[in-house]
Amino acid sequence: MDFENANFAEIIKELQSLGITQTEIAKKIGVTQGTISQVKTGLHGFGFQRGLRLFKLYKEVIEKKGKSL
Repeated sequence: MDFENANFAEIIKELQSLGITQTEIAKKIGVTQGTISQVKTGLHGFGFQRGLRLFKLYKEVIEKKGKSL
């Protein structure tokens, strides 16, 4: 997966499946848990900077877990 094709709702779901809570995701990228919930359900989106922070977090977690993108 690359940033241009990233689906932020799917990234959030994948991070949660790896045991990371919405609150932890929110703290790491500088938003509220409510924002994470809204993005996950499609009620809200991310701009470039927040989307990029989420994508970088996802890549870091995946690399640590040893999964391929």
